[in-house]
Amino acid sequence: MIKLVKCAGYLSKLNQSAPLDYGNMAYKATQASFVPLRRLAPVSRAIVNTSLCVLQFGICCCFYIFVVYHLHEVL
Repeated sequence: MIKLVKCAGYLSKLNQSAPLDYGNMAYKATQASFVPLRRLAPVSRAIVNTSLCVLQFGICCCFYIFVVYHLHEVL
């Protein structure tokens, strides 16, 4: 996540644009990459956004199980 934040800051300074979210950062980074990779820019945005959604869902599931288990122990 720290690497994504640093890359987003670098690309926004490089393009002199507003701060980028993670999906747009992947899009801009792929657009600025090698020519064969430029056609994959929309796919890279989708991959990053999907990965972040799966990560958040996994964290929420683990938190839910943690809370239920500890409430069971307390009660």
